[in-house]
Amino acid sequence: MAADPSVEETPDEEPESAAQAGGPASAPVDRTRELHERIAFLEAHLARRSAEVRQLRLQVDVFSTTDGATGLANRNGMVDLIELALARLERRGEPFAVAAVGFPTLEPDDVAVEDVQHVSALLTAGLRRMDRTARIDHAVLGAVLPDLTAAHVSVVERRLRSLLSASTDLDLDARIGVVLVDAESTLLDPVALVERADRLQAELAPGRTSVVTAS
Repeated sequence: MAADPSVEETPDEEPESAAQAGGPASAPVDRTRELHERIAFLEAHLARRSAEVRQLRLQVDVFSTTDGATGLANRNGMVDLIELALARLERRGEPFAVAAVGFPTLEPDDVAVEDVQHVSALLTAGLRRMDRTARIDHAVLGAVLPDLTAAHVSVVERRLRSLLSASTDLDLDARIGVVLVDAESTLLDPVALVERADRLQAELAPGRTSVVTAS
């Protein structure tokens, strides 16, 4: 029997669309996938670069606040330590002291690094665990002493001088300047406190200690 020309034959399978066949419609799909992959690559690259920048900034912060010879805080680092102590004073009323310990025998600019390291180790050993030491200058070490009052300064001084006198390699007749900071103090600038303690010890004769209240 002849086929009825009015009835269209239905194919067994639908023909592939232009996109499925890889025709022109597939180009936008491929382009979108490529752009997404490119964005993911750039985001990962940016994340790695951001991590490197954070690491570099951390290294700069460390180098700018650390003395390379001793590993102690430097003058900038000591300022940061004082800022922390001032924050505790404001929150809890906790007094503290800023000390500068000068060594006249280490005054020459060509002082040996080993001598400075030795002296800084002695100073650190003579203080409490909560105390923080620093190197203010080539021959001046410093310390920030939390929760320290005038009544306890003499105890710290005796311990320091006992350790320093035990060193047979160097003449360590130190000058010690101590500035006490409490709730009544008016001098609350960290930089000024370091300078005050440093100037105080510099004005002393070897072996002497001077204690003042920040005002």
